[in-house]
Amino acid sequence: MDVDVSDAEFAERRKELKPFKPKVRFGYLARYQYLVTSANTGGVMLGADELFGKEDDAD
Repeated sequence: MDVDVSDAEFAERRKELKPFKPKVRFGYLARYQYLVTSANTGGVMLGADELFGKEDDAD
């Protein structure tokens, strides 16, 4: 995509950009938003192994 905006203008806009705050912070939709992967990876929900690592079998 080509835009007619200078690098200095982009830098100024980035400085003024406010951090993203999710609208949904509780419940299942918030859980989904936190755990789901992006569409380019299949849009699947991460499991416990991906989030916390696999436990070593000490038995």
